[in-house]
Amino acid sequence: MNTQIDAPTARLISRRAICATIDAAERSFRECWSTLVSLRGGAQSPNPIDGVLTFQSTLIESLAQIETQRVAIKREERRLIGRKATYRPTWFAKRMATLSGYEKALRQTLAIGRAIGDGFAWIFYERDGALVAEHLKRERQISVPLGVGGQGERSSAKNLRALGGKLAIYHGTTTFLRIGDVSLIDLSTMKVCGIGEMKSERVDDTQIEVRIDLIVDAEAVRPFLAETPRRAGPQRQLPPKMHHRFERQRKTMRTALRAANEARSDRRIGRQGEFHHAILDDLVERCGWRRFTYVAPEPSLVLGALRNRRGRSLSQNLLGKSGDIAAKVLGVESLVIAAMSPAHRENAIYLGSIGDPERLIQTSDGIPFTLWDAADATIEALLFGDVIVTTLFNPGHFWREIEERGFELRRPRPDAPLRASRKNNGRFTRLENYEYFLHLIPGQLMSLSAVLSMVDAILKTAEDPSFEVGTRINLRPQIVRSRTAAGVEYDDL
Repeated sequence: MNTQIDAPTARLISRRAICATIDAAERSFRECWSTLVSLRGGAQSPNPIDGVLTFQSTLIESLAQIETQRVAIKREERRLIGRKATYRPTWFAKRMATLSGYEKALRQTLAIGRAIGDGFAWIFYERDGALVAEHLKRERQISVPLGVGGQGERSSAKNLRALGGKLAIYHGTTTFLRIGDVSLIDLSTMKVCGIGEMKSERVDDTQIEVRIDLIVDAEAVRPFLAETPRRAGPQRQLPPKMHHRFERQRKTMRTALRAANEARSDRRIGRQGEFHHAILDDLVERCGWRRFTYVAPEPSLVLGALRNRRGRSLSQNLLGKSGDIAAKVLGVESLVIAAMSPAHRENAIYLGSIGDPERLIQTSDGIPFTLWDAADATIEALLFGDVIVTTLFNPGHFWREIEERGFELRRPRPDAPLRASRKNNGRFTRLENYEYFLHLIPGQLMSLSAVLSMVDAILKTAEDPSFEVGTRINLRPQIVRSRTAAGVEYDDL
């Protein structure tokens, strides 16, 4: 058997090297988390520009290091698959499983870093919800740019403090900024005033030229444009293929900004939301490592928390063994039985988790996990795997409440989605896309009563006599933070 792997690659993808990279990333991420903590509740640093520069350059470098090893593993997997016939089946299967475990741990580490990046960028972007929605229409970039393009972006993050007095937010540290490479934030309004695309070209062995093309609010950056010196001599031309790609990207940026800035006449329905974040704080604080500690914030939801042994690093949390899970979940049976909705046919138990790196992807209808109104220590413990929190959710309680509101529940066939409809004052109303409401309880820890309050407000609007019969009403629920003197509260819209 001949593995034929070169020594540098072997060292790069060894368990020791993987653990070293993950643990180095953890140190950088915790540094970035400390910066985010200072901003989570609305605190302002003395010099926010310096804070942004330090935060983003640290985060981008860590993400690039992780991605370098992840790419090396994927390359080795492809090499092994190409030579599969030359290896013993048992060795091949074991080696592929090992590499897959390493790659998963690196992917989860990337997700943790980007979750921190999401929270940071959201602080500056949250007043531009319509623009966030435009970003999220585009496919998410999973990999971190390496090569010349990645080097140019990392160099810009280190050296480019701002453009025209506007903060530069780099998209590669987030999951939700997907149009262009950089956004400009007007600190006087805390609004996005431009989006830019970065193009990097190698000039020689020691220099890379970075070109940033911006689609901007002219009024916001006019003083900067007037004072910016023009480059002497002809501008370097992009290669034809890169030029055509950039033209498409420029069109995308322009279209997104135009759509986000259009005047909207949508009706807005505001409701104060109740969340179980204080209960989560208490659960995380008192849980142990021998077995799960459980709490039922309400009849439809059970939370279970298990602490990893103290002193474990992030690499140990991601690559270590979990032990005898069966012994650690003792006692959950009675809570599951208690969560059943009496005499309701839609009883079921859905398992989930809070803070799972694989699910830390920002959506347009919520806020980042790193900005939840839970204690800083709670978010940190979940983010870095010091504590694991599972959710058990029974939607039967939700459906019982919907039936009590006059809705008829039925399935056209056993494997079809549930349909909910009712007649009220001669009007026929059907509730669709209800999965969103069900997700809010285990996914965002919103209380069932708050979810039902949202549903009631939506139904009242939908059944307004001013709408013609047959009208389809599309609603875009969104959870937002509202600033108060006491801190941060949440409204569901």
